[in-house]
Amino acid sequence: MDVNDIDGARPTKVKIIEKAKRETMKIDDIDGSNSRVLRKPRARSPGYNNYDYSDITKAQFVSQRVVNPLSPSYKARDENNNLIDIGDVDGSRPTILPK
Repeated sequence: MDVNDIDGARPTKVKIIEKAKRETMKIDDIDGSNSRVLRKPRARSPGYNNYDYSDITKAQFVSQRVVNPLSPSYKARDENNNLIDIGDVDGSRPTILPK
């Protein structure tokens, strides 16, 4: 039976209108809703590598400075920009014990 000529005999196609849907689980725009970063990686650090032992096996920095802790002397500049040697300070050594 052909009913194409009768108006309303067939259902009309419903247009599905897609409305913009809001992301309901997204909370990035709320202040304080995200956890804060406790430890930021160092800027010069290439990152952690568990196979790299260079921090333990590499040669450590060794100072070339030689200072006697019992009688220290230092190089410094005076008012005229001359290099002077600062050594013993009055009262920095103990007195000699009596006999």
